[in-house]
Amino acid sequence: MLDRRWLLLVMGAFALSSCSSTEWVHRHKKQEEFLIDYNKCDKEVMERSNTTMITLGDYQQNVQVEQCLQKEGWRKIRR
Repeated sequence: MLDRRWLLLVMGAFALSSCSSTEWVHRHKKQEEFLIDYNKCDKEVMERSNTTMITLGDYQQNVQVEQCLQKEGWRKIRR
């Protein structure tokens, strides 16, 4: 019986965590400007990886784009 309760608890926690979403926000910019900054950061990351002849995996590329967005003042928040 204890195993079943533990399983239900874990499944419930997983279900709740999967319902949350994230959003990028900026103190001084509107949401419409996010795409402009995102494209700029993505282009910078791609140019950097092409210059150094490093092929980035999708995950590593996403991390670097997110770091660039944070330097631009964007913050990812969980809703």
